[in-house]
Amino acid sequence: MKVFITGATGFIGSHLTEEAIKRGWEVVALVRNPDKLKWLKGLKVEIVKGDLFNLPPLPEDISIVFNVSGATKETKRGEFMETNCYGVRRLLENLTRKNLQLKSFIHISSLAAVGPSPLNEPAREDKLPAPISKYGKSKYCGEKEALSFSHKIRVIILRPPVIYGPRDRDLLPIYSLVKKGIGFQLGGEERYFSLCYVKDLARIICDVSLLNLPSGEILNVAHPEILSWGQLIEKIFEMLRPKRYLKLKIPLPFIYPVAFFSDILNKISKKGFPLTFDKFREMKASHWICNTEKISNLVPNGFIYNFEKGIGETIEWCKEIGWL
Repeated sequence: MKVFITGATGFIGSHLTEEAIKRGWEVVALVRNPDKLKWLKGLKVEIVKGDLFNLPPLPEDISIVFNVSGATKETKRGEFMETNCYGVRRLLENLTRKNLQLKSFIHISSLAAVGPSPLNEPAREDKLPAPISKYGKSKYCGEKEALSFSHKIRVIILRPPVIYGPRDRDLLPIYSLVKKGIGFQLGGEERYFSLCYVKDLARIICDVSLLNLPSGEILNVAHPEILSWGQLIEKIFEMLRPKRYLKLKIPLPFIYPVAFFSDILNKISKKGFPLTFDKFREMKASHWICNTEKISNLVPNGFIYNFEKGIGETIEWCKEIGWL
């Protein structure tokens, strides 16, 4: 079977590419910059240069498209919407014009598309979307664009929450702080999260693509376990074992100046500093949790890693590569 993966050079996309190859699938990878193939080195992949707006000629025998491409940081105004929404529409427009033998279009969205949950009520797939950040709104817009093509091609949408694992840099600052003996909690109340280990996610994406699901199906993809921020930090502490450990409670107003200067630096440097006002909107919410009954029933053995096993493997990888 031949599959087409967008965003194959990134964190999730590279793991998905490895999983697809492991299954004996032929992979065609859409790559915007051929110089950034670090995570694909040594893999048997057909590289095609282009982006969501400019698709190159593709093999006609592609069966499944995995759209993993997306902007998680905004270095210029409108970048989230351009990539996560309009890019999805243009990709599907181009795909449906080509003479391809497509069976499915698997679109990787985010829990941010539906927004946080009210207290202890994990979001189900039918929850009315209420995104609270520019990123979340762009991902929800991308879902709507994908679903608008569901009468032409089978569209399946997956919504993972926070994703962690080897090659991810977004959570690296947290690991680094804990290694230095610093743990922190935002505000006075505890915060709760659903998470997903990237290797579990890659495996489940592939499994779902083989299921005979109706077009327009939406699935949450996350570990069944829900962790508090305190538990998350404690697990990381157990793995890193710093000699001293200082727990800090940071009032939310203290984050404002950091987010303010991050936004300014992003505009100047185009580097994409993570702690922006947009990210701060998400951080203020106390419950980013989702219901996983649906995916657990469809893929009963999909989750191999619990958080302890996943974070342990992640931290060991970060040490080996010199990130920690």
